[in-house]
Formats: sequence, C-alpha cells, structure tokens
Amino acid sequence: MFQQGKNYCPTNQSLFDVTITMRLINLCFITLFCTLSALAQSKKMLVKFVFPSENTHKPRIFYENGVGNQEFIYPRNTTETQFTLETDCFQPYLRISLLSTDIFREEMFENDENFYTAEKVSVMEIITNPDSSSNEKYLFKLTGLVKDIGSSAYKSAIKEEVVRLLALRNNPAIFQNDSLLKEANALGRQIDEKTLQLIQANSNDFFYQQLFYSKIATLHYYKSKSYLLSFFTSNFSKSFRTSFYGEKIHDAILDLELDYNSIAPDIRKVSLDKKQIDLKDYRQTYVLINFWATWCRPCVQEIPTLKQLVDAHKDKVTFMMVSYDEDYQTLKKFIKNNNLNAIHIIDNDNSIGDMWKVTAIPKTFLVNKEGRIIYNSNIDEDANLAKLKKVLEKM
Repeated sequence: MFQQGKNYCPTNQSLFDVTITMRLINLCFITLFCTLSALAQSKKMLVKFVFPSENTHKPRIFYENGVGNQEFIYPRNTTETQFTLETDCFQPYLRISLLSTDIFREEMFENDENFYTAEKVSVMEIITNPDSSSNEKYLFKLTGLVKDIGSSAYKSAIKEEVVRLLALRNNPAIFQNDSLLKEANALGRQIDEKTLQLIQANSNDFFYQQLFYSKIATLHYYKSKSYLLSFFTSNFSKSFRTSFYGEKIHDAILDLELDYNSIAPDIRKVSLDKKQIDLKDYRQTYVLINFWATWCRPCVQEIPTLKQLVDAHKDKVTFMMVSYDEDYQTLKKFIKNNNLNAIHIIDNDNSIGDMWKVTAIPKTFLVNKEGRIIYNSNIDEDANLAKLKKVLEKM
C-alpha cells in the first residue's frame, strides 16, 4: 500500500521529466535509425584525377552524391597534379562535373563536362592531345567513368524544339513582339511536356530520375506543386520513392512553395528611397508583395491590374514591390513614368527571393495582419490575378 508523503508515487514534475527523457531517447533512436538506413543505401567511392603537368590552371570539380552538389577542395598551395576524391554515394551513379576557369574554357572545355561512375574506384586522366592540328588541346582518358548514361537520347528527343526556341530567344525583336514571346513560351512548355513524358516512360532509369530532380524548379513554372507531387507519386516506384534519393526529390517538391497560412519570411532591407524596411512593422495592414523586374514583360503587363487592386483597397493594403533590376536609373525612371506608388526594394542578390522561394517572376503574395501568407499566385495558378481580387474583396 502506498503512503502519502513518501516517494512511492511520482510527482507531476517527475512525470514530466520522465516523459521528456523518453521522448529524447525515442528521438535519438529515430535519428540513429534514419542515419543507419541512409548509410545502408550508400557506398564508398573513390575518384582519382590526373591533370597535365604543363598546365597550372585546374578546373573546379563538383560532385553530386545524392546528398547535394558539393565542390572538391584542392589542397592549398600545392603543385601536385594528382588528386583523390573519396565520398559516400547515396545514388546509383556518382556525377562528376568539371567547371573550367576562363583559360580552361578557351583551351580545353566548350561547356561544363559531366561524367558518371558506378565503380568503387575510377580514374580521370586529362592528357595533352598528340594531334597538334586538332581543336581539342586535351583529351580525357577514363577508367570506370562514362560521359553518357542517357543524355544523348534525351537531347535528341527534344532537339527540334530546342533549336526553334534558341532561334526565337536570339531574335532581338522577341521582347517587343508579343506573338514571338508567346511562341517561345509555348515551345518552352512543349519541351517540358515532352520531358515529363520521357521521365514517365523511363522512371526506373537513373538518368531520368536525376533529370526530374534537376528540372523540378523549371517545371514548377508551368506545373503546380500538387501536380508535381502527384506525378512523382504516380510514376516512380515505391522502392525508389522511399530510397534516400527518392525522399530527397520528395522533399524538394514540398519545399517549392511557401504554404498557405505559413508565417511570411521577414523582409529587412533598405528601400530605393533609402528607408529601412522591416515587414514586421506593417502588421497593422495587409501587405501585397510583388516580385518583378522592368525587363520582365509579363511583370510589366500585370502592373496596371495590380495598381487597380491596390487603389481599390488602399486603406487596408500596403503595396511592396521587390525588383530584380540591376540598373537603378532605369528602375527609377520606370517607377516615375508609371506612377508606381509602393515601397520599392531591390533584390538583385536574390536574398529575399530565396527566402520566399521565388524561382520565376512575376510572383505575388498577400500577407495578413498576423504575418501569415493568405495568397500565393503560384499555388493559386492565378495568371490574371482574378483570384487575388476575390481575396482582397473578402478582407
């Protein structure tokens, strides 16, 4: 029989302490399990690089191992020509990318060079071309590495559309001609649709799994977050989706947008008129935030509609325009000529855009008085701002 006043029964505080301790232990086990699961899917890989002794300019080396794109760091103040990269790889192939310096680009590389390996040990040797008449000064001697695991077939499949799109983009008249711009946008969508069809047909192929991951942000310009999530779930096997790399793709899709009712990231910056701006200082009103640039034709086209909406609700809404312009004089002239009465902020380093997950412009958010996002033009797929108008009318 338990007696009062004795330590037979735990107090509320001791119960709390025990609960917290057990939760911490459980969290440690979960973390350990996730770490061991990831390691179980990984493999140790070693790549040896051998560069020509006569050339002191070395390319930057990046590697994608399923965790992220990382840069290989050369030893400081070294004259060595041989280097070794060792890493754990969490995907079928380790991708190696060489990014040349200007000297290397002129002498050696036309573009970035990508290589793949599934071997535990591989060697990349760059040698001087014995044929002095060749345009290629250097050659690759590869052991255990390959240059093509599907890129040639993919490029061939979209070649016709890409050639037409490049011709349009190189036309100086494109930004003054709506029909050319629409044709270019339509071609871009055709390429994306064909890319999705190819990914769908080859979803068990690592190249297309990697292609989908690399294209998520680009595809998101035309496809909603929910569409991409559904596409991923419907077209990739469960074993791949639950793999380390598959979960990384899933997380990348989830991270595309700031969700409804989420707390808006802060904006702290000096405005174009030299005033210190802090988004939190505007909690007494709703804040309409538009990411744009004077060189972005769709941005310019929607400005009259934005102005009308703001003017109709100016007693409740603060208008903030975040520009990616680098030419301040052009921006100031545009603002004056178009009578843009707003808080103007420059974000040419994309520090604000990164926090707000802006990958394409124009993009518009509405933040309520509690600092929460209640409208996102991408999620709402609101090209003509009709949904924004309805949200503003309900305030």
